[in-house]
Amino acid sequence: MSHFVAIINGKAPSGGIGGVSDADLSNIAVNYLTEGVVLPTNYLIEQQDTPDMTVKINTGKAYIDKSDHTIKYLTHLDTVASGVITANSSGNPRIDAVIIKINLGATPDNYASNVATIVVVPGTPAGSPVAPTDGEIQTAVGAGNPYYRLANVAVANGATSIITANISSTRTLTHLNQTIIRQDDTANSYVNKTVILTGWGQIVGDNTVNLFEAVTFGLTFASAPVVVGVVLGGVQTTPATTIGSFSTSKAGVMSFMPIAITTAGFTARLGLVNAAAEAFPAGYYWGYSWIAIGQLV
Repeated sequence: MSHFVAIINGKAPSGGIGGVSDADLSNIAVNYLTEGVVLPTNYLIEQQDTPDMTVKINTGKAYIDKSDHTIKYLTHLDTVASGVITANSSGNPRIDAVIIKINLGATPDNYASNVATIVVVPGTPAGSPVAPTDGEIQTAVGAGNPYYRLANVAVANGATSIITANISSTRTLTHLNQTIIRQDDTANSYVNKTVILTGWGQIVGDNTVNLFEAVTFGLTFASAPVVVGVVLGGVQTTPATTIGSFSTSKAGVMSFMPIAITTAGFTARLGLVNAAAEAFPAGYYWGYSWIAIGQLV
């Protein structure tokens, strides 16, 4: 029996004395980070300044899983790149996938700058096309080669340019792969890939006792998250520009309730404690803040 310690005094379990493998070096990332881009603008796919049949890939960093989850590769694109969208004369639209490919068969140069590439995987033209499946992408990049999907691109029949409206980002932000205990009614469960999302908003008064506003998370949870929140007070006539702009003078008589919670958002409801005697004056803006805690897809 052996009980190994990863990387200590230049020794590693997979490389032996004096050897440290890429799996050993990515040990922390594998265990504590999810796959995804580091910042919201990293690897953002956009139309070119003058639209043509290519897309612009912005600079950035991304963590990409090996299929068996033993290694997480960190890629770094330091110069804006382009992805070529091939012509579509099929008679039907199609959807292509823009991905990062890690070529494990390549012999890395001194900077390992010849291992990661941008690849566009064409979809199959159809009357109602769908994006390439994960299996189709894996076939395109080669068995065993890790990849990360950045966006799907709609390519019309006879298209001569690609604009941002044709591009659907599929990127997610990397984050700590933390585990929490969640209680649904009375059932406890351990939940991985948990994220905490925060936000604030404001609703203009209309002389009623209840105000409502739809809130969109901007990401999709695996199931409806837990949402809690507080009231912030109100401001006169001009919308608040920061969360600290609200007066707390009416906060004590206001209530906040998240309702109709889904994986994509919820409805914010502001009410008054003494609804029989008061209403939200028209033209005033009433603020609230919220926290959503849940598991990512």
